[in-house]
Amino acid sequence: LGYLLAIQLGEIASLPWSNWFPWVQLDPNTFRTDEARLVAGFVAAIGLFVSVLLHELGHAVVAKRQGIGVKQITLWLFGGLAMLEGITRDPKAEAKIAIAGPIVSLALGAMPAAFLFVNPGAAVTLIIVYLAGLNVVLAVFNMLPAFPLDGGRLLRAFLAMRMPFGKATNMAADIGKALAVLLGLVGILTNIWLVLIAFFIYMGASQEAQGVELYDALDRISVAEIMDRNVPTVSPSMHMDELIPLMLGTQHTGFPVVVGQSVVGMVTLTDLQEVPEAERAFTRVADIMHEGATSVSPQARASEAMRVMMEEEIGRLLVVDGTKLEGVVTRAGVMQAFKILQQVPKVEVEELAPADLDHLDDEGSAHLR
Repeated sequence: LGYLLAIQLGEIASLPWSNWFPWVQLDPNTFRTDEARLVAGFVAAIGLFVSVLLHELGHAVVAKRQGIGVKQITLWLFGGLAMLEGITRDPKAEAKIAIAGPIVSLALGAMPAAFLFVNPGAAVTLIIVYLAGLNVVLAVFNMLPAFPLDGGRLLRAFLAMRMPFGKATNMAADIGKALAVLLGLVGILTNIWLVLIAFFIYMGASQEAQGVELYDALDRISVAEIMDRNVPTVSPSMHMDELIPLMLGTQHTGFPVVVGQSVVGMVTLTDLQEVPEAERAFTRVADIMHEGATSVSPQARASEAMRVMMEEEIGRLLVVDGTKLEGVVTRAGVMQAFKILQQVPKVEVEELAPADLDHLDDEGSAHLR
C-alpha cells in the first residue's frame, strides 16, 4: 500500500491545486527522489490506516451511546470493520451508527482548511492534502447503498422504518448485489481493483442477508427444543487419568463438573494437557477445573445461544436452569436446526413495520380513553 501511494504522490503534486485552493501551495519537485517518495508513501499509508481507524471509532462511539456493545475493530486491505454485539434491529439507531463513520471521514477531509492558519511545509502539505482527498473518497464510497458499506446499512434503516426488518434486509442486499455486479463489469473494462471491491460487496451483501435469515429462524425456537439432554459429566473427585478413556469413548473434549445436579465448573482437554503425565493419577478434577462455565437457560432463544457461542468462539454451550444442568447445545446442532427450519413450512404471519405499530399504539390509546 505504501508503495502504491508513493507512485501517486508525484502525480498529485503536479496538479494545479492553486487554481482550486489558493491557500494550498504545493511544489511538484517536493519528492524528487525514489527514496523520498517511498518514505512519503509509507507515511501516507500509516495516515490512511489511522483515518480508517478513526472512521470505525466513529461507528463504535455512537454504537456505545445507543447501548450497543462493540466486540472489536478490524483493519484490513479494503478498509475496516467495527463488529457490534448482535444485530441492530432499531432503524433509527442503525442509521445513527452508520452515518457516524462517513461524518468522521468528511471531517478529516477538511484538514487542508488548517493551511489558512499555518504552513507546515511542502512535504507535509502534500501528504495531508492527499490523505484529505482519500478521506473524502472513503466517505463517498462508503455511502454507496450496498452491504457491508455504511450506505447499505442506511438504506436498510430507511426501508426498515416502512417494512419488516427481514424484508428490508433482503431488499437492501439485492440492491447491493446489483450494484456489485455493475461495479464488477465497469472494473473489467477499467480497473481490476474495482472487480475485487465488487466481489467484496457482493459477498458482504449475501452474508448480511443470510445472517438475518439465520437469526430470524433461530429466534422462533427455544434452546430447550434443540439441546442434547444426554450430557456426560464428571465429579470433582475424579482423577485426571480417568478422563482420557472418557474422552475417547464419548468423543468430547470438555465436561461439566457436577455435584448432585448443580454445575460447579468445567474441565477440558487443555486442562488435562497441562498436567504432567506422571501426576495425572494423583490429580483430581477439582484441582484444575475452571469454576463456572459459559451457559444459557433452556428458555433462551436459539439465536441467543448462537450469538454467545460466536462471541465466545466456542463450539458448545451448557444449558443450565439456575444451577441445574439440563443439557448442552452445540453450534453444529444449531445449524442443523436451521437447515430443518428452512424445510419446514411455516405459518405466514405478516410482520408489522414500526410505523404500523405506532398506528396501533395510537388506536389502542384511543380505545382506552
